[in-house]
Amino acid sequence: MEIANSPPRHLTYCGNVHPTASAEELIANLERFVPPLRAKLGSTEPLAMGLFFGGDAAKQFVQQPKLLARLRSTLDTLNAYALTANAFPLGDFHAARVKTEVYRPDWQQGERLRYTLRVAQIMAHLPTRSTFQSVSTLPGSYKEFESVDYELIAKNLRLAAEGLERIEKDTGREIVLAVEPEPGCAFETSREWIDFFQSLLSTRSEEHRIRRHLGTCYDTCHQAVEFEDADESLRRFKSAGIRIAKMQMSTALRLERPGDRAVAVERLAGYAEPRYLHQVIAKRHDGLLDAFEDLPEYLELIDSRDDAEARIHFHVPIYWAEAGEGLLTTRPDLEAATKTALELGTVEHFEIETYSWHAIPGAAAQAQDEDLVADIAREYEYARSLLRAT
Repeated sequence: MEIANSPPRHLTYCGNVHPTASAEELIANLERFVPPLRAKLGSTEPLAMGLFFGGDAAKQFVQQPKLLARLRSTLDTLNAYALTANAFPLGDFHAARVKTEVYRPDWQQGERLRYTLRVAQIMAHLPTRSTFQSVSTLPGSYKEFESVDYELIAKNLRLAAEGLERIEKDTGREIVLAVEPEPGCAFETSREWIDFFQSLLSTRSEEHRIRRHLGTCYDTCHQAVEFEDADESLRRFKSAGIRIAKMQMSTALRLERPGDRAVAVERLAGYAEPRYLHQVIAKRHDGLLDAFEDLPEYLELIDSRDDAEARIHFHVPIYWAEAGEGLLTTRPDLEAATKTALELGTVEHFEIETYSWHAIPGAAAQAQDEDLVADIAREYEYARSLLRAT
């Protein structure tokens, strides 16, 4: 949804909420969810799409031009356009167990580069209404893997920028690869990604290419879990001259003084589910931060700790201020980040990214389409209220 103001702002939601293992499924999901969502939103304006291409779907669209033509035709028929793509999970994002597999292959492997450029090539041939298109990707690798070769990651990201430059020369489409810092990854904080980004700028010609085609996906959930000050980190990106190619509007769980809130801790335990990785960062009363790879690990130790606050990487509805029983969310961080982004005029692509509806305790195992559509529409309304607050 394009919001009339200057600079242009486009609002969408991330298609990774829908299981999409093939090109046919992606097209079917558009036909299945876009019309009822549009009706709920009460809008006749062109609808921006955040498309999710798994590895198999991306290959199918590239190898079968008729499928790509169908996707383009479907978007036109639905009065929708391809704003951004999620190229973070390459495998089945709705498998029974995803956990750290979401980071494989990483940017040390050629398959990650090839997959990413396939997604960019597809996007370049789809209708759009933005001056550029963004493609989000994982932040290099995962720190707990056996080894992380930062030089190899740098090499492949440079090759990605070269590939995107070629796509622009061939199609006229400017596409920006948006690296998405995430807890536990090679670049998890804004400082880590900025430092690495600046190390890529070795020559003047390469600097132009990299600054044009490499940027950041600022996920407000991830940076809140890191206890980053949103205003400070967004201004840091602007000062470094690094594009915020898109902002993912998302929120995490947070718990103040866990040692004093047994009922809230019990409620938090219900979020320890088997599919996704839910990293935890706990702040001690002395201000030091401790990281835990997954929520169950933190829950085992919680009684022996004396934390001031813990933040949990679990994407919850952005309109939630709390999850009940004293369990809160990082919605204030989302609000602060959006406010700063609008003040700085550094973000055009805004994407709602709540993908974990089925993992929320108490959610129906097989939610009806209309329930999911209603939830997404409610997130749109909340996101719109934030984007209008200028």
